Amino acid sequence: MSRCRRTLWLPAKHRSRCSTLGGYSAGYRTRPAADRGESAAGGRRSCRAPAVAEQPRPRPPVEAEAAAPKAEPEPEPVQIAPQLSAKDQAAAVRTTTDDIRVAERNLQVVYGRQLSASQNDLVGKIAGFLAQAHEAIRTGDWVRAQNLAQKAQVLSVELVKSL
Repeated sequence: MSRCRRTLWLPAKHRSRCSTLGGYSAGYRTRPAADRGESAAGGRRSCRAPAVAEQPRPRPPVEAEAAAPKAEPEPEPVQIAPQLSAKDQAAAVRTTTDDIRVAERNLQVVYGRQLSASQNDLVGKIAGFLAQAHEAIRTGDWVRAQNLAQKAQVLSVELVKSL
């Protein structure tokens, strides 16, 4: 039995025969001569017998998994909020409500005026911070609400100064 010349560079365990899968040597990126457009009459012989069409493996049905509805909806992600003492929470509530009140008052001053593109962008950011602060208050995260309300207040003061 003569060996295929292309398999001489292969490790010894793969040299026993040149078996190909899908036109390539098993584990190696070489093609038989017939697949590269070279004919057996051109001086090179193919290293394998004519290809036999392999039947694709049947796949297991996936309908069983898709048909079963999920029993429980996914829970919302839990946010971790620091535990505040009663005194710290009272201070956070006071400063948060003050900052929200100032930001909303400054937005009322701006409404109805002709604004530039950058000023309109600031109005959108302020409204976003206020909405997030109100959501944080609803969830009881006063530290986050205080931070967002302070951002809205600072931006609203800058907006009023730019008028």
